[in-house]
Amino acid sequence: MNSIYLDYMATTPVDPIVLKTMLPYFSEHFGNPSALNAYGKTARDAVEFARAQVAKAMMTEPSGITFTSGATEANNLAIFGLAAALPPHKRHIVTLATEHKSVLAPYERLAQQGYEVSFIKPQADGLVDLKTFAAALRPNTGLVSVMWVNNEIGVIQPIAELCDIVRQHEAAVHRLPSDDKAQVGDIERIYLHVDAVQGLGKVDMNLATLDVDAVVISGHKIYGPKGVGALWLRDGLASKVQPMCMGGGQEQGLRAGTLAVPFIVGMGKACELVILRQQDDWQHAMDLRHAFLAGLAKLGDWDLNGSLEYRVPHNLNISFTGIDSETLRLAVPSLSLSAGSACQVGKMQASHVLKALDLPIQRCQGAVRISFGRHTTLVDIATATDMFITAVNRLRVGAGA
Repeated sequence: MNSIYLDYMATTPVDPIVLKTMLPYFSEHFGNPSALNAYGKTARDAVEFARAQVAKAMMTEPSGITFTSGATEANNLAIFGLAAALPPHKRHIVTLATEHKSVLAPYERLAQQGYEVSFIKPQADGLVDLKTFAAALRPNTGLVSVMWVNNEIGVIQPIAELCDIVRQHEAAVHRLPSDDKAQVGDIERIYLHVDAVQGLGKVDMNLATLDVDAVVISGHKIYGPKGVGALWLRDGLASKVQPMCMGGGQEQGLRAGTLAVPFIVGMGKACELVILRQQDDWQHAMDLRHAFLAGLAKLGDWDLNGSLEYRVPHNLNISFTGIDSETLRLAVPSLSLSAGSACQVGKMQASHVLKALDLPIQRCQGAVRISFGRHTTLVDIATATDMFITAVNRLRVGAGA
């Protein structure tokens, strides 16, 4: 039996249309976009066309888009670059305890460098409590990072509401006595950075109406190639961000290095397709999720981790009572899924996301992430649920449960 792929939040296959668009830029149009010749101009034009495609998917201007090697680099660039731009009296930074490691690790490094860091624990359903979030902000808060859609449990954080809280707090700080702040101006802004890697193509993204400062996306989560991502920065902010990679001055000086033209072209095309397919993809995922949960209704003693209501339908994170996730994964070898986050491969430890929800350790250790995509079928779901039911019942009998 062929494997059934249920790990679309780890990565997606490159869409055939995307691949076809990329291929000429590996050999026929192979020029360096920085070169001042005809081949360079062809490559440069392709990059700028892709930049416009990415910007359109995010409903913003192309000038704010910087291409990177992926979301990890983009998150690092945003966090370290914005933190370095903060004045000494604004070195308190805030994020959620359930963020991706490419956000948490930079925050931990900044804590070692003397920044004050607050890690907010969400509620048991994975959503941040708005009052708790507001209370975490201080007069010296300079940077906030929030993931739009969680990569492990799929919950959708209320970005617009969180943005309003940040801006209201910012306005209140500006009304404090002059000895509590420096002059009011752009440098007093609280920078709001959003990891939207799992959001693009799933939730409506309109940066023209969302008062955020930095947004990160990735190519391989939207049926584009691996090895390419993008950082969007609010107009005027690029000059304040300290680059991590310096050299030839590419990408407005924010990210030096020869651009990976085929990958950038592929990401642009994937973003174009996202606009066309988002609504259909959402409904397809809803149908698949409904079928999966209906199938599991025949099986008792399992828990859904994270809110079901405020969640993308492409994701389910489920714990089966009495069974650890790795044992279950090995018991269903024909199903490709994640026993925890895909970024924790080879580590037998409970997910930091689930631990942050204060779930029992057995439930954390028993969690598997199941994620659907464009190519998943209802037949796949029926087969997968039958496999889960058979495997779970067999493992429970074997354990004497």
